[in-house]
Amino acid sequence: SVEITTRRRIFAPHSIGIGHIIVEGFVMEHCGNQYPTNFWNTPKWAQAGALGLRGGHHWIVRNNLIRYAGTDAIDMGAGGGQNERKTTRLPSAPLGHHNLIEKNYIIENGAGGIIGAQSNNLIIRNNVIMFNNTLGFTGKKRYEHAGIKSHAIRDGLIERNYVADNQLSEGIWLDNQFPNTRVTRNISTNNGSRGIFLEMSDYKYNTALIDHNISVGNNRIQFYVHDASGSTVMHNLFANSPSEANYGQGAYIYQVNARTKTGYHSIYNNIFVNHRVMMDINYPSHRSGPQRLDHNIYDASTEERTFIINNASDKPSPWSPKEFYEMVRKEVDKGNPTPLHGGSKVGMTLNEWQTFWAHHGLKNDQNSVTKKGMVVSYDQTKLKLTVRLTFDPSDIGSIEYEQIKMDYEGNLIPKDGSAIPGPFQNLRKGNNIFNIWDGLPLLKKGELPITNK
Repeated sequence: SVEITTRRRIFAPHSIGIGHIIVEGFVMEHCGNQYPTNFWNTPKWAQAGALGLRGGHHWIVRNNLIRYAGTDAIDMGAGGGQNERKTTRLPSAPLGHHNLIEKNYIIENGAGGIIGAQSNNLIIRNNVIMFNNTLGFTGKKRYEHAGIKSHAIRDGLIERNYVADNQLSEGIWLDNQFPNTRVTRNISTNNGSRGIFLEMSDYKYNTALIDHNISVGNNRIQFYVHDASGSTVMHNLFANSPSEANYGQGAYIYQVNARTKTGYHSIYNNIFVNHRVMMDINYPSHRSGPQRLDHNIYDASTEERTFIINNASDKPSPWSPKEFYEMVRKEVDKGNPTPLHGGSKVGMTLNEWQTFWAHHGLKNDQNSVTKKGMVVSYDQTKLKLTVRLTFDPSDIGSIEYEQIKMDYEGNLIPKDGSAIPGPFQNLRKGNNIFNIWDGLPLLKKGELPITNK
């Protein structure tokens, strides 16, 4: 079948900055919006969702289903160009402030789910975001779609969303600044690229919080950072990066462009299972910098060189591959790290990894452990996550963080350094089975919610 429409929007105000709107209970389908390539300087390609807030403030978007948009389902925020026939702005309107997007189905849209730029005090929670990017956007200048993608979000909260099966897409992507934003208790699974992606910021420690998320089985990397700094990443489960992926890391941090920086990340109390590479982090100099790592559990043996230092600390790299390998080898002292990709990456055991960071005055992963034999599996039809451990996780200990009060299931987090790594405080040795989603029932492709229950 062929569908033709010239309708660019389904619901959006004519004026920019309208406030106090409630959009609730709609099924919105079919519109011909465009892909937002270079939306910040190309008005005709503005971020224009089927449902558009257009810089509005104090909106509530709740209990809707949005599907079959040509590209994006919802736009929020106040940034980028405008492509309406006449652009008018309410004087003195607080653009992109205090909006709430919750309990919506965002499924089977041509590109992205929720996108937008310049949002303050935005809350995105309890949404089901699945099967998007049906048109298969990928490649050069096709960087503006994901399950959730926000540019310049400030004081935001992205919580308890189910983001899955979005082909050739990131799950949750924060781009170009994200101060005081928290990403917590989300499920990001089986998306076509990375599970959680941070890009483009220049902060010191503890500027954004990524905690208690389940990022499992995404097709490239579970936690990915380029050209960004300042995140605190705690109590997450990162599992099952495909072995055939070009990357395959549990976490990957490096410099892609000569902009911003990639240091000052704190990665504490996480569980990494079934990755070709557990950690891949750039050398701590130039545009990179210090990192803090500890109380993590890694699915590896003591002999495996599954921890990597890469030379992408600037663009171009400050060292040739041979120079880089020789420099790192000397810093590991008595170890025997392995050159990879001609020496542009250096693989280490956990002990060598600890020695490397100690050479730079950083006591990284001193209380982390390698534990071979962990298994994580997820059955989406039953919403059951199984975590099998061969050890008692209560022996690992943890780093405390004042802002974190509860785990994924709402259990209190101990404040005496005894919290269990990962998202579940009731994790024990043996088989652990968790029902990880009790929100909106998941839908199959083409299905509508049952409303007569």
